[in-house]
Formats: sequence, structure tokens, C-alpha cells
Amino acid sequence: MKVIIHKNRHWPGVITRLWQFGFNNKPTTSFDITFNESARYILPEDDRYDVNKIFGTGYFNGFHHKDSARFGWNYNTTTNTVSLYAYCYVNGDRIIKPICDVPVSQRVRLIINITMANRYSFSVYDGTNNWHEIGTTYIEFTHNKKWRYNLGSYFGGNHKAPHNISYKLERK
Repeated sequence: MKVIIHKNRHWPGVITRLWQFGFNNKPTTSFDITFNESARYILPEDDRYDVNKIFGTGYFNGFHHKDSARFGWNYNTTTNTVSLYAYCYVNGDRIIKPICDVPVSQRVRLIINITMANRYSFSVYDGTNNWHEIGTTYIEFTHNKKWRYNLGSYFGGNHKAPHNISYKLERK
């Protein structure tokens, strides 16, 4: 599915949001993503490192700004790559951890695994190199919530998309 976040918007169109909506009680969620040239953008200096969201999971009995796990990204103007992040809220505290940088147009597989040891595992695999792991990180959580819902794509923090941003996203 092609995800498009139109200029001056935070979210993709309604059809994409409906496709991403639903419950998710599986321990592992996986998507392949391929960014294109539209992933390149420049924001004002103090907002340049805001993290956009790709997909993830939030927990009921709370808002996703309380407990959630998502993959995030931004465009790195210095290296001309897409930087990928683990983006979580744990008991209301936002935790952002860098995972790796990937070239624009490179297909990668993103996997979030929720382990029995109360930890989120974020892994990135290179689609051009026989699905070789190129980055991983972990974030611990303390809640025991079981019911989750899907979280979809979102551009920015306080800035909206400076132009149409699109990428190919496939559930695995």
C-alpha cells in the first residue's frame, strides 16, 4: 500500500488510516517499507530532528501517549539517509532511541516484537541483502496491559508535512 501524507497534513488519507486501524494482540508486528525521494525534506533548525511515525501499537486503558511502541523516522540532511528510531511511551515518558540509517529507496523490514520479559524489541532488516539484520534496539516497559490497537503513520511533531510525503508499506 502506498501511504501518502499530503502537504500541510499530519496524517495520511482516510482510506490508509482505516486500513491501519484494528486490534493487534500478536506479539510481533512486521512491515516492509520503501521510502522514495519524497522522504527528503528540510524543517527549521530547532525542529529538524522531530521524529515521524510509521506504525506501532498502543494500549487500551490508557492513551497511546501513556503506553505505546512505534517505529519512527526522519530525513537526515547530513548523511542524505532516512534515520530509523524506536519511539515509545512508557508510563507517560517518551523514549526515542536511534536504530540505524538507511538509504532512500532501500527496502527494509521493520519488526516490533513484544517479549514476555516486558521489553519491546525493534529490528531492521536489509531487503537488498537477503534480509540481513542491520539494526536493533530494546526498550523496557512495566505495564501488564494486554489489549492493543494499531497505530499508523503520522508526520511531524509540531510541523506538518512540507510537501507530499509517500512511501510503500507492506504488512508481513
